[in-house]
Amino acid sequence: MPRFFRSQRITLFVIILVLSALARLLTFERFLPFMDYPDEQNMYMLALDRRAAPLGQEYGASMVADGLGSYPPLFVWGEMGIQSILDSTSNGRWVAPAKVIYWVRMLSVCFGILTTAFIFETARLMGGLRAGALAGLVWALAVPIVEFNSIAIPDPLVYMACAAALWGAAQAFYHQSFRWAAVGILAAVAAIYAKYTPVYALIPPLAAMIWLTLRRKPGAIRWWIATAVIGILSAGILIYVLASHPLNNNEALSVGDKGAQLLFSATRNWDNFQSMLAPVGVPALLLAVIAVLLVVPLRKKVRLDPFIGTLILYLLPIIPISALVNDTGGRAGAEIRHVMPGVIAIILLWSIGIAWVAHRWRGRSRPIAWAIAILSLMVWLVPTLAGDWNLVQRFQPPHVTYQLWMWSDESLPNDGLIMTPPNSGLAFTWNRPWSGYDGVTNFQWWQENIPAAAVPADYVKRGITYYTFNDSDRQKLDSPDFRAFVNQLQLIKTLPSPAPTAGTTIYVYRMMPPQYTSGVVLGDQIELVGYDLASAESGRDFTLRLYWRVLHPPDSNYSVFMHLRRQGDPQVIAQYDGAPTTPRSLTLDWTDPDELHLSSALTITAPDDDLGGSYVLRVGLYDFLSGVRLTTPEGQDGIDIPLN
Repeated sequence: MPRFFRSQRITLFVIILVLSALARLLTFERFLPFMDYPDEQNMYMLALDRRAAPLGQEYGASMVADGLGSYPPLFVWGEMGIQSILDSTSNGRWVAPAKVIYWVRMLSVCFGILTTAFIFETARLMGGLRAGALAGLVWALAVPIVEFNSIAIPDPLVYMACAAALWGAAQAFYHQSFRWAAVGILAAVAAIYAKYTPVYALIPPLAAMIWLTLRRKPGAIRWWIATAVIGILSAGILIYVLASHPLNNNEALSVGDKGAQLLFSATRNWDNFQSMLAPVGVPALLLAVIAVLLVVPLRKKVRLDPFIGTLILYLLPIIPISALVNDTGGRAGAEIRHVMPGVIAIILLWSIGIAWVAHRWRGRSRPIAWAIAILSLMVWLVPTLAGDWNLVQRFQPPHVTYQLWMWSDESLPNDGLIMTPPNSGLAFTWNRPWSGYDGVTNFQWWQENIPAAAVPADYVKRGITYYTFNDSDRQKLDSPDFRAFVNQLQLIKTLPSPAPTAGTTIYVYRMMPPQYTSGVVLGDQIELVGYDLASAESGRDFTLRLYWRVLHPPDSNYSVFMHLRRQGDPQVIAQYDGAPTTPRSLTLDWTDPDELHLSSALTITAPDDDLGGSYVLRVGLYDFLSGVRLTTPEGQDGIDIPLN
């Protein structure tokens, strides 16, 4: 074994960092290229605006900047740099938003791994190697942390900076050094420059400076002056930015309107406190407390380590400050990110406590306390490993919205607006910067609730051709009026979700069914369900839209032909050959017997020198390579459609 790995400390440190990296690398992509976390898009647009990128003008990034223009710059600078690098290496090609988000998430993965390192070293310094290993393991593997520690938002940078501030403070206490306290202060400033709220990150290094000053350590005045200068400059810049361009996002407006009410809301504070405990878990924490109490000397005063006291001071403001901007609902969901800096302190206290019990047990022979401490670890570890496995499985299947992209880009004619319910999970499906859509087809969309007694034809007159919603929308909108409206529509595609965690089933309707029905089957494989037909006033231009359904898997990629003839005359006077639907939808890919395949509007024109009269259009399918046509059950090689 190399000498480097002979040290138990180094070996454990490397193992835990590898676990931290694996947990994040297996989950950070989530459902990309579908971007399922809306705050990522805000940061993406803000970075575009600050770069004055032409794409930002096209996407309307200035609207985001109007609300977030004075957002702290540190994380945004990082995203701006990644965007610039991707732009410079794309050789002028368009860089999809999801590709940018991919690399920004990768940056957040690095932040998460470094946070693990800081937590490991802080706990090791104050509680020994056992404490370091336990604390690092929790940040590396706890399910809520893994799930939200790799998102392309400022929070992972905040966690890393807060962990670094605590590490600097721990080093200052341990080495009795102002220099380390200064490191902690710079890390705390970085946290504030990533997001305004973590002012509490200043508490540990400032507490260390006060403690060192009271102990009459040399150089106190010099270090306090340097700290004051750093504080004044840092605060001055941020105050100037805020004064020149105030934050107008929902959180800032809410704080401005009812800040005191939110700050002292018992419900919000209690909810956020519960969420802060979730990564370790209440059972594991209670068992650890019991174990510690069992080994506390009853007849002796227990000296509180100054760093432990600092951790408690650090924790106190986090809950009310997070209550200003968020109510987690007591869950370990997405909003746990607001209290995650407090989770770091909970992890440190838990791991140091268990390590202390193990140390005291050796000297006092307290097997019950040791057993409870081990039980505390197992109560956390077993569900955590199961949760990590489920988390990896959760993000494996593609999101159903991504399947909708792929299908619509290949198969859906772009001949009108696609309407969705407001606030639907599908509302921004085809909006590139807000969903990550990277298809070739530029669809336009509309959001609107269906009024009572609505008529589909009225929507068609307004240019709305499609209506799509998912099962979640159906449950929210379900009513007799909604069902009556949907029953008038033509279902063209149902996209079932590949997993309960990858969205709910999606339904895509066309506002109007085919104008004419057919039902003729070609080659015992494909049925012409119906068609729409329109003719120009001249009587020479005919526009046809075909509706197909597959009965059996097609044998080949077929093309459609349309032959225009005068009534009673076999001579073809005009013809069209092409894809039966859209060019990217090949018949060999027609595997869903419930899907209705729509062609684009196909136009065929009689020659100018034609005598006119009644026309017939023969429509059929043929194998492009062999020229063989599919026949009807009666043996005909096409379907005759009278035109006038």
